Amino acid sequence: MKKLSLILVILALLTVTGCKDNKKNLYLPEAKNDNIYTTIGGEDEKKTQAETEFCLISESTIIELNSDLSELLMKPTHVEKGSGDGFKWTDNKYEDVEIRAQISDDNKSIINKISTESAVYETTRGIKVGDNTKKLKELYKEYLTYSESIERKYYVYDPDNDIGFKRIFFYVENDVINKIIIEDGIDG
Repeated sequence: MKKLSLILVILALLTVTGCKDNKKNLYLPEAKNDNIYTTIGGEDEKKTQAETEFCLISESTIIELNSDLSELLMKPTHVEKGSGDGFKWTDNKYEDVEIRAQISDDNKSIINKISTESAVYETTRGIKVGDNTKKLKELYKEYLTYSESIERKYYVYDPDNDIGFKRIFFYVENDVINKIIIEDGIDG
């Protein structure tokens, strides 16, 4: 009788939750204007993870790479305009984050670089300024490489393993993260 009851409960749960689609989307409700979802399971997991991996999240804001800057509800404290090699951009400085937005041909400001030295923001995997490299290595097991020069030491998360495009830089000093930069650009 207990087995039959357990089977009926499992069938009821499967009926309520569904079992046709093997993926479930979870909404991250940190901001009013965001469209970020993370996928658990399913065939599209890697694609969805790659799309949502490149953003910084605070309690009230999600800043996503390649999104329109005008949709961000924050107001910059300082804006600088720049241009070169046929491109135009703005460097937007806020209280605890800096955002570079490239100006598209239709005058949209598309975010292509986000940087912070503040623990207010974290990555989608929960890494923020002040975390140690042990936590970074645990949460970014794949596609994380270490680089060092005279001026700086950093880890790079580059899932496409290419010369540019979407990457996350974790600058470290004494095995503690002191700056995070997320960018979409080409080296050179």
